[in-house]
Parts: sequence; structure tokens; C-alpha cells
Amino acid sequence: MSNPLAVKQNTRNISLDIIRCVAILFVVLNHSVESYFNFLDKDTLLSTDSLRDSGSLILYTFGRLGVPLFLFITGYLLLHRDFDKPGAIKHFWIHNLLSLIVTWEIWLILYNYFLAYMNDTVFDVNMWVRQMLFVDEIKITHNWYITMIIAVYFFLPFIAKGIKNVAKPYLYIMLGVCLATLFVVPSINIFFSTFEIDTLNLRATPVFIATFPVTFILAGHLFYLNKDKKYIPIGLRILIDTVVFAVSFALTVYFQVYFHKNGNAYMLWYTFFALFPASWCAFDLLHMIPFKKNIWLIKRISICSFGIYLTHRPIQMYLEQKVSFFYQTNVIPFNYEKMWILFAASFALSYGLSEGLAAIPIVGELLVRVRKKKIHLF
Repeated sequence: MSNPLAVKQNTRNISLDIIRCVAILFVVLNHSVESYFNFLDKDTLLSTDSLRDSGSLILYTFGRLGVPLFLFITGYLLLHRDFDKPGAIKHFWIHNLLSLIVTWEIWLILYNYFLAYMNDTVFDVNMWVRQMLFVDEIKITHNWYITMIIAVYFFLPFIAKGIKNVAKPYLYIMLGVCLATLFVVPSINIFFSTFEIDTLNLRATPVFIATFPVTFILAGHLFYLNKDKKYIPIGLRILIDTVVFAVSFALTVYFQVYFHKNGNAYMLWYTFFALFPASWCAFDLLHMIPFKKNIWLIKRISICSFGIYLTHRPIQMYLEQKVSFFYQTNVIPFNYEKMWILFAASFALSYGLSEGLAAIPIVGELLVRVRKKKIHLF
């Protein structure tokens, strides 16, 4: 079947491969830090008085940059596609949406057997069916991203069609509204809850329920539209990005420490105002890395990034519970040595497993979404 969304491109986008690699490294780092620092446990609050344990918040902030980078890539690659062509939406739904749902349903079976083994229980068929129907969620922390992307893939063709003929200034206005909706009230409420002030309730919340992914995807699309425009000399652009990233990142870390010291066990989320400029500047800086040739390892990690995402957290859970070296998680003081070893081990094992699955035709496509050129289902 011909691809109505096909884009003429003979080589991979090396910059996006680099960004995917960094993004998946950050995601694995994020969950590695969570394993040794319970951000929602008020017993850990006083530990942030020490520089050593405040460092966990720095690492965690780096980890939180991973998901925004992935969403920027989604907008960069998909929103400019022409969904007006006959069969384009159908092709996208089959090739991207349906294949993702199939992959996720298979992993729900594997995850439930894994959790039954880890908890020494039996496979809960009722819970599994509820998860397959999206009326309940699997108790693995990274599951929310997959269900979010499934929803994004359903609506993305219509978003792309809706903004196709919208002038760029209006797209920036749309982005501004999304940014205000996503960040202003949630960020204010963090301060209010810290000082026991009644939080604000944004009445339009049901309308903007999808603001989080849409904001980052739209920003990625705007980056694509401006990728060939040389408005600013590259040296000045690097300087601006570096300064904005440093300031935004520092503010994000500072306020986390501040909230914890004032009794608010805040767990950094993507609605915090300073995280967006930090992640955006990180994307822009990584995109400007002047690599001309593919580096094999970067390319392979990029290709396997979805498989790494799906497998790294179960591997971490196994190591934490079944390997004695990794015991005593969520303790004070923050254990950097075990965290880094967990990070390295889980990344290496999840990458190796993803490569192994990717090498098997059909299996690689179903489990880690790596399609073979000659043999594929979708």
C-alpha cells in the first residue's frame, strides 16, 4: 500500500536521533532518581537542607526534560504532514495509532504477568480487561505517557488539518494561550499550597484537558516551520539558548528546594512554568549539534528508544526488589552510587533487550515498534 504521508528523505535526521538519545537517557535517569528519593514523602523534606540531597533534585530536573523533548519531536515530525490527501488519515491511524494500541495491549499482558511474579500473586484477568479497555491503569509509573500518546495520535490529523492554513503569528497566539493555560494557574497553586492558601480553580480545565501535550507538540511544529530561517546568527542563538536554559533550569531546581524546605513535598511536573523554556532551549541546542554523519550507537539507541521506554522500568523494579545490592530504596541520605549503577544497568539491559527484540521480524514491530523494510504488519 502506498504511503500518502510519505516524505522524500533519503537520510535520517541526525539531530533528531541525538535528541531522542538524550530524551530516553533523561527518562531512565528520572525513574532511577525516583527509586532513591521519594519526592512525595514528607520525611524526606529536611534532607534537602544538605547540598548532597539537593543534588537529587538537580538530577530529577534533568530527568523531567525527557518527555518534553519527545513531544517536541512529535510536533516537529508530524504536524506539517498533509492530511488532506485521500487516505492520509486512514494510513496514519493504521500505521501509527492502531499499531501503537496493538503494541500497548500486548505489553499490558506482559506487564500483568510481570507484576504477578513480582508480587507473588495470580494473573488478575478482570484488572487486565479493564486496562485493555482503558478504564483502569497498570501500576507501572511510565504507563501514563503511552495512553496520552494514543489519544494524541487519534486527534493529531485533525489538529494538523486545522492549523494547516493558519498564519504563523496566529500559531504563536495559540501557543501563548496554551502556555498560559498550562503553566500560570498550576504554578501559582504550588506556591499557594506551600503557604496553605486556598488554591485557584481554572474553570476552563475540562476544555484544556489536553493542553499539556498540545503545547509541546505545537511548539515542536513551530520549531519545524522556523528551522531554515536564519533570524539570529548561530553564535548569538547558542548564547541566548544557553543563558535561558541555565536560568530556567536553576529556577526550577531552586523552587523545588524552596518548596521542600517550606514543607511542601512537591514532585516536579510538566506544568511548572520554568520547565518549558529549559526544555525548549535544550531541544534547540541539541538540534544545532553539527554532526554530519550518523554515529551507529546514537542511531540504534534512537531507533530503540520506544523499546527502552517500555522495558526500562520493569527492569528497574526487578533490580530494586530481587537484587540485594539495590535494596533500601527511598532512604536518606540520597544514595548516588546505587542510583547511577541502577541507571547504567537498567539502560544497558533495556537497550540490549530492545535490540534483541528489534532483530526479530514482526516481533520487533509488535513489541518495540521497529519495522523491517521488507517484512512489516502496519
